[in-house]
Amino acid sequence: MSRTLILFSASFLAGLLLARGLRGSLADDTLVFYWMIGAVLPAVLASLLQKSSSAGIRQKGSTKISIRRLVNKSFALFAGCSLVLILAMAGTLLNIEPFKTFLDDFLPVYPILAVCIPVYVVLFERLTGITNDDHSCAGARILGQDRTPWSNHRRWALSWLVKAFFIPLMYGWLHSALTQLLNLGMPSQDNWTVWLFSIGLSIDLLIATAGYIFASKLFQSEVISVDGTWTGWLVCLLCYPPLLQHLRTLTTQVDNYTWTDWLDPSQVLYWVWASAIVASWMVYWLSTVAFGLKFSNLSYRGLISSGPYRWCKHPAYLAKNVYWWIHTVPFFGILGTGELVRNIAGLSLLSLVYFLRAKTEERHLSKFTEYRAYARAMDGKFPWKYLRRNPDRELQPFPH
Repeated sequence: MSRTLILFSASFLAGLLLARGLRGSLADDTLVFYWMIGAVLPAVLASLLQKSSSAGIRQKGSTKISIRRLVNKSFALFAGCSLVLILAMAGTLLNIEPFKTFLDDFLPVYPILAVCIPVYVVLFERLTGITNDDHSCAGARILGQDRTPWSNHRRWALSWLVKAFFIPLMYGWLHSALTQLLNLGMPSQDNWTVWLFSIGLSIDLLIATAGYIFASKLFQSEVISVDGTWTGWLVCLLCYPPLLQHLRTLTTQVDNYTWTDWLDPSQVLYWVWASAIVASWMVYWLSTVAFGLKFSNLSYRGLISSGPYRWCKHPAYLAKNVYWWIHTVPFFGILGTGELVRNIAGLSLLSLVYFLRAKTEERHLSKFTEYRAYARAMDGKFPWKYLRRNPDRELQPFPH
């Protein structure tokens, strides 16, 4: 985890300094685009080099390239990228701003993929030695070379559906966060919290975007399984646009006051509260860092048990909910018991959605032996283990 944090943070901060230095000579959109590429490259290259050193780069010619297989894989990959384009267009028609941002940057690149994808396929086979995979099988099925049931290609289809939805969303949010950070004034006593939040959010979105784009065995971040249940997809997508706007209608507070309206910097409690809020940010961001290039919703890409996940199964969700409750202070700014009940009910509904996300994720991941062992170990670290009938039962070890 520390390696991932250093790689992403160092390249990100270097890009920030360079982008601010070049402002005026290049347009902000251009600066942000190259900043994104430069910030993620070190982590991607490091993952590729680690893969090469651990498996050994195969000798030239050791993996024979089959033209048919090359065509099948390339066609499947291009079909997946086309699905990303289609969902980005759909999101644009729904006036979802992040999708618009992604589409503007993706359209000029899309034709070039016809050349880049076959090169990637050859590189993938040379470095991994893997010839037949989900893409080769799906490509053969799409091109009519294989008559197996479409259900056999369910993981391939679902994994691309996940990427097609989240790549435009994360990319658009990242672009917006970087643009905002680029336009912030110099750090000062008045805006240090805005700087801290913007930097943390940008690194978080950078890792998330990279996780969806570089989902491949070449980078040790391949998709092992995708949640195939409608309940798992529903509670996840409720937290993202366009469904998010409906959830917000039910959960928005009746007042616009936050904790800074309730407390004053001259009070000790103000700094205690501020520390709790910053701590919730840090836990959430470090949870994303723990994933690295394996970050993804609705997918299992290997057990994560480092960083905050060493102490809790769902630290990101827990940190988010703690932040919302202490940031909005639902008991402040109300005009009566009815408004208090409405505020608490709204936050409770939001927390319930994330509780259901945690439960559907556990249901999906519990198919894997290593996760079940990890879950038992995590259960043994919480106070409620003493409420169980046999709290001293031996826990199975889990890989780190």
